Order: sequence, then structure tokens, then C-alpha cells
Amino acid sequence: MKKIKLENSNIHKGNLILVNGEHPIEEKYAANDTALVNIDFWNQEILLDYLAAKELSHLMNELECGNEIIPVKGYEKPTLPVSSEQDKEHFTGLAVDLSANEIERQSKGFPKKGICKEFRKLASKHGFIERYPKAKEEITGVEYQPGHFRYVGYPHSVIMEALDITMEEYLKTIEEYSSKEKAFRFRDKENLYEIFSVKAKDDNSTIVEIADGIPFTVSGNNIDGFVMTLSLKLQRALT
Repeated sequence: MKKIKLENSNIHKGNLILVNGEHPIEEKYAANDTALVNIDFWNQEILLDYLAAKELSHLMNELECGNEIIPVKGYEKPTLPVSSEQDKEHFTGLAVDLSANEIERQSKGFPKKGICKEFRKLASKHGFIERYPKAKEEITGVEYQPGHFRYVGYPHSVIMEALDITMEEYLKTIEEYSSKEKAFRFRDKENLYEIFSVKAKDDNSTIVEIADGIPFTVSGNNIDGFVMTLSLKLQRALT
């Protein structure tokens, strides 16, 4: 077994941090603009977290959409005082607003048809979710924003889409799976994913034990702990 030391200061970092009215992101934990990258050559003023930018680029290339979909906003640096109008998800570098074309250049211009419909079909495969869906305003606390996408990473994006739930609902669900022995399991064609929550201890760090040789990722949840995701090749998982 291998011991993984999780620093409690990292609760506020990672693809699965929840940012909303109840759980804001503090300025000191916002993305560092020196660690962000341009989405692509044509949108050098739009910055995102490296993984989010890479997957968005792959998605756009797969769509072969040219300039039919335009990034409008990515990372936004917090300004003091933070106003209620600012979407604090943009402080993370994990959120992007998209528009259907250059003329509209606003996230409201992202209809559920044409190239935008095709984008939505591929988004979860590349780790993105529609963050503020229609009919979920009471849960997210934000009105419907069809062009606002959030990078949460695979397989979490696919699970949220399959269950038709928001980040708030997803993290609440994962809370119920509190150890590797009691993990949420998701299977695709190649891997079995085991996902579970880890509550942060009162000390400065929290220790988790997992078997040797198993790939894993860790994200804070910006609430009270972490989400661990183990990835097992199906052949190994079934033996």
C-alpha cells in the first residue's frame, strides 16, 4: 500500500472545486495568471488552466468548427472589492464563456442547434460540463447560461451528464462514498474508475492509502476535503 499525503491547503485547488454563492473562491486561491495559457493562437487574450485549454483545443479541432464558435471569456483576475456581478468561476481559470459567432460575442448566443449542438455532444468527453443548465437555477443559484462551460475533467463530466446533475449535486453524491472500499464506480470501454471523498483532518494534512501502481488524481472540493479518482484498466480490475 502507498500513503498519499494531502495538504489541507489544497482543498481549494483542482478541477472539482465548487465555486458558488455558498462556497466562493478566496483571492489567494484563485488561479495564478502566470500559470495559465492561451486557448489558441487566435485567442491569445483568453487564458485558461493548462488542462482546460488543451481539452478545449482538442474539442474545437475535433469539431473542425473554425470561427463558428468564439471564446468570449476565460480566466478573469479578481478585482477588489469583488462585485456580485462578477462570475467567480472565472477566477479559477477553469470556466469559459462561448458564443456562436463573432457578431454576438456573448454567452447568450449559444443555441442548442447546429455547431453548438455538436459542441455539447462532445463536451463531456473532453471534461467539460454546461455549468448553469436550465431548470437548475435553484440549485446553482445562477440563471441559465447556455454558453458557460466549466472544466471538471473526465470521467466526472460524463457522469454528471449521464445523471443530469449539476456540480453541486455531484459533489453531494460523492460525499456518500467515503473510502476506496465504498467508492462510486464508473466504467467506460477501457477503465474502471473508483471515485470517493476524503474529509480533511483537523491537522495540516490528511493521509490516504491506496494500492501500489494504481494511477490516481486528487482534487479539492473547496468545501471540506478532496475527491480522489482511481483509474484501473478493466482487465486488471476484473482479475
